[in-house]
Amino acid sequence: MNELLLRSAHIREGKNLSDRIYSSPWLIDDLGHDMILLENLLPFIVLKSMLSLVVDHNLKENPSMLKLTFEHFKSFLTLHRYPDNITPTEVKHFLDFLRYCHLPSPSKKGQKGGLAIEFSPSTKRLNEAGIKFKEGENSCLLDVNFKSGVLEISNLEIDDLTKTLF
Repeated sequence: MNELLLRSAHIREGKNLSDRIYSSPWLIDDLGHDMILLENLLPFIVLKSMLSLVVDHNLKENPSMLKLTFEHFKSFLTLHRYPDNITPTEVKHFLDFLRYCHLPSPSKKGQKGGLAIEFSPSTKRLNEAGIKFKEGENSCLLDVNFKSGVLEISNLEIDDLTKTLF
């Protein structure tokens, strides 16, 4: 796993045509999918310890396990925002890290009583009522804004991995 993360972040060379993993792009997606399945999760602290054994200590900057994880998963899970306010000790495993990536920014969390989930009318009914829709600029799926009759929602890309995440 660590080798895959290092290669994804271009810290280790090896993305050539003779490489079994990188010569088959679909295999990287499959490995990424397997890495976030509950039955395959390893504690983040274990992965971080293993990384310290394989990383080249002569590098100017040792890669952070969090940054490597973000760089790897952003390529096929369309992660746009690195979670700024977390430390490696807070993250339990890969899936927990992905959860942090989808949480709203700290400034949005405290608004109007927190993160209460309520059922809302369908898009069709909202449109019939005159509500306009706009693609949100923020990458967090939970950042939804309504102002002057316009509902701003982040884009959700649906693909083969969507079911795994939700």
